[in-house]
Amino acid sequence: PDVVVYAFMPNDFEQDEGHAAEQAFLNDLVLDRQHTGHPTWKLPPWIGWSGLAVLVAERIRTARVSAGTRAWYSGMTGPGNEGGWARTKGDLERMDRASRAAGARFVVAILPLLVGLEGDGGRYPFRGLHEDVGRACEDLSIEHVDLLPALIGHEARDLWVHPVDMHPNDLAHSLIARALLPVVAEAIEAGGEGP
Repeated sequence: PDVVVYAFMPNDFEQDEGHAAEQAFLNDLVLDRQHTGHPTWKLPPWIGWSGLAVLVAERIRTARVSAGTRAWYSGMTGPGNEGGWARTKGDLERMDRASRAAGARFVVAILPLLVGLEGDGGRYPFRGLHEDVGRACEDLSIEHVDLLPALIGHEARDLWVHPVDMHPNDLAHSLIARALLPVVAEAIEAGGEGP
């Protein structure tokens, strides 16, 4: 290939065993496993019959799980996942080396999780992770592009495949492709040389 583009999302970090164990994977902000037909919690029968009780319980549970999930993601480059972060940087370096050896340019495209993008994106909780990955790429002389600006201002749910599957849909992929086009075109024009 002339260009290798690696789409890096915040769920692509390597993880130390202790850090991985902290995630219950009920809602990893990519798939809401609690609502995919196999919930891991249920209300006791004496109250589970009540639609209102179920609704309130789900809202409380979702808020707690989402807060815990955000904290867990934010720790990907922190001291609780030091080894995982080091391995992630090593993975990026090896991919870059393999691409160069094949005569291709390697580009890391940092994709956001599709949450908190509305308005000016001020509620997006993982800017720090994007910055950490960008800095690591710079330190390793790896070309990279942060795709968060391409998605800011859109309702996050308008970019999801489904309310419980928060992978990018056709609109999100279109926005991502438009943002990547000049980077990939420049890389192709420049050939297999590094940045």
